[in-house]
Amino acid sequence: MKRILCLIVFTFLLSACDEKETEEYQEVPFEIIDSNVSANESRQSYEVINSQESFDDMINKQIGNGFLTDPIIDFETETVIAVFMGEMNSGGHSINIENIKLFDSGSLKIKVKKIYPGEGDIVTWALTNPYQIVKIQGSFLVEEVIFID
Repeated sequence: MKRILCLIVFTFLLSACDEKETEEYQEVPFEIIDSNVSANESRQSYEVINSQESFDDMINKQIGNGFLTDPIIDFETETVIAVFMGEMNSGGHSINIENIKLFDSGSLKIKVKKIYPGEGDIVTWALTNPYQIVKIQGSFLVEEVIFID
């Protein structure tokens, strides 16, 4: 009876697992292009950029003159991913892409960590909008972006 119960529980747990996590994947290396707290995006979001025109539009819309670097991006072989934390009521916040997984299906899953100031931390009293922009080799469909507190 114990074996049957264990088999039922195991089968239930296995069926409850996320199908994507059981699929084979590989970690995708990425290069950080920019990371700051001055985007114009007021809500949590992300953008996948596959052309210079789309990249320029995103920079003009989100960062404006605050974008000081002039990254070299070959959109024939690279993809840019921008993640935005949204509007925060003080300093001390940031957002970091922790990993990017490429699944056998060709889709990407991106894990993003939102970082908050600690209790008692001294922070600026200004609205901030943290963001991070990275580039990866290849052109992909982003299936899921997971924001983690």
